[in-house]
Amino acid sequence: SNTIIKEAQATTINGNQELSLAFSGSGGYYPVYYSVKWGYKRVSVNDIIYGIKDNVATIVKTPQDIENLTIVDSITYQNFVYSVTGIGDSAFAGCNNLTSIEISDSVTSIGDYAFAFCSSLTSVYYKGTASDWSKISIGSYNGGLTSATCYYYSKTEPTTTGNYWHYDENGNIAVW
Repeated sequence: SNTIIKEAQATTINGNQELSLAFSGSGGYYPVYYSVKWGYKRVSVNDIIYGIKDNVATIVKTPQDIENLTIVDSITYQNFVYSVTGIGDSAFAGCNNLTSIEISDSVTSIGDYAFAFCSSLTSVYYKGTASDWSKISIGSYNGGLTSATCYYYSKTEPTTTGNYWHYDENGNIAVW
């Protein structure tokens, strides 16, 4: 079957040139974005925009009205699996309805302003340990993230005090 370019748009955002294309083919409709400056392809998976480069994915934009989100270990795009290792600059900036977020332990970096102006964010559920969390490179101006309470995953009830969470019998997040 034929692949047809449905939309094409060139824009400049904060001095960065971006080319947006949307293709239609036998597999459906695929919006694809390519950033000239950063050299990665931008793809949309479940309404979240990821930048893909060197076989890894970084979240670059989320819907502004999002309330809760789980950042997964990996995404699949066009039958290829990409490890989600980063949250990009301004990815969640201005998401005033965001109250809680679950962050995979695959994330190793969080960009500048990634959680700026996220005034409702109160809980961060990290799938790793406190030691792992401290190794994440967290950029500047992330007050929404750093002022929230961070909970660390523990499959079994911890014997020490601290902020821990697990999945209950229904698969929902529960604080120990």
